[in-house]
Parts: sequence; C-alpha cells; structure tokens
Amino acid sequence: MFCVGAVAWPLVAGPTKDSYPLSSYPMFARSRPAVAGFDTAVALDDNGVELRLDPWRIGGTPEPVHAAVVVGRARVSGQAALLCAEIAARVARLGPARARTIEILRLEVDLLGWYREDAVVSQRRVQARCPVAAAS
Repeated sequence: MFCVGAVAWPLVAGPTKDSYPLSSYPMFARSRPAVAGFDTAVALDDNGVELRLDPWRIGGTPEPVHAAVVVGRARVSGQAALLCAEIAARVARLGPARARTIEILRLEVDLLGWYREDAVVSQRRVQARCPVAAAS
C-alpha cells in the first residue's frame, strides 16, 4: 500500500512540489509566457543587416545557454560594454568578415519563434554597441 501511495503522491501534491526520487517535474508542468526576455549579442554589417553570432563568438563557449547567461550577467552587472569589446575581438579573429558593429541586446521575444527564426521581437533594447576592429 505504501508503494502505491508513493507512486501516486506527485499526482496529489500538484506541480509546485518537487522531491527526489519522485518528481512532478515542475519546470515542465507550469505554463510559460509566450513572450520572454532574452539576452544576446549580434553583429551588424555596413548596411545595418543583423548577423547572428554563435555561442563561441558571444560567450567563448559551445553552450547556447551559457552564452546567454554570460550576456545576461554582463547586462545586470553593468559590464555590457566590456563584454561587447570581448565579442568584437573574437569576431575580428573568427568572423563573420562583414561584421562591423557588435550590439549587446535585451529582447522581448517569442522564444519558440526565435529558434524557428520567424520570431516577432516586441521590444529591442541595445545595452552596448561597439565597433569590430579590422583583422590584422
């Protein structure tokens, strides 16, 4: 009887209660807003066309979530200009060659659409802007 109760417990406890070894996985059980804040960095070419940057160029890491955290921490701590310069140096070495400017951004965006590349950005706030030096 105890085993049946232990297995059924997550159903009764609701999506906010979480415990090992039985979990209701609350991070997936709650609905999320359609629009959320998102920190990133982009490059711009001579015509102002936005060029997406990969996690290596943004945060010096292959992990997209870690790169977003790097940008978010820089924004919150007031270090966005410093991060912008670091990204500009990486872009000068690694490309894209037509990148002329880096922008650190705070976006309000439909995150699922962002990854489909058809997202509508409802708000775009530039936190820092810096030039990409010519590669030497």
